[in-house]
Amino acid sequence: MGQKRGWKLLLIGALIAGVLAGLPLASSQLAAQERAQRLSERMAAEERWTQSGITRYTLMIEENGCRYTSHVRGDLAAIDGLQFNCTFQPSSVASLFDLLKRDGVVERLCDTRGCPCESWTSVRGVYDPQRGYPSRVMVDVDLHPAWLSADLWRNLLADLALPPCVTHNLSDIRVLRLDVNQ
Repeated sequence: MGQKRGWKLLLIGALIAGVLAGLPLASSQLAAQERAQRLSERMAAEERWTQSGITRYTLMIEENGCRYTSHVRGDLAAIDGLQFNCTFQPSSVASLFDLLKRDGVVERLCDTRGCPCESWTSVRGVYDPQRGYPSRVMVDVDLHPAWLSADLWRNLLADLALPPCVTHNLSDIRVLRLDVNQ
C-alpha cells in the first residue's frame, strides 16, 4: 500500500513540475509576440521620422524627474546643463531609437567573482503620430540570478546565499518638447 502511495506522490510531483516547466515557455512566447509588435511599431515610427527630414531641432527631455535640453544639428548633439543623475540621458531622436532597440536584450553582469547575475531589458515606446519621434520611452531593467551560470552556483555553494542581484529599475523618459530649427 505504501509503495502505491509513493508512486502517486511521484506522479503528482512530476505533473506539477511539468506544468511549472511549461509556464516560462508560454510566458516567453507571449513576450516574443509583444516584442515583435513593439519592433513593428518602432520601425514604422522610425520611417515616419526619416521621412520628416528633420535634422536640426531642440529637445526638452524629462527622465524620472531629471530635466534637460538638447540641441541637435545633424549627427551632433549638445546638452545644456549636463545632468549626472539621469540614468540614460538620450540626447537626440536617434539616441531614443537606439534605446528602444535594447528591447529584449539579456546581458550577463560580472564582478570579481564571475558572472552570477543577468539583466533583462524591456523597452516600450510611444510615438508622435505625425513625425514618428519617440515621445515617451519606458525602460524596465530586471536584474536577477543567472540560473544557468556556473558562477552563480559556485557563489551559492561557497556563501550559502544568492548573490545580491535581485533588483528592478524603471526609467520613464518623456520628450516634453521638440522644436524644429531651420
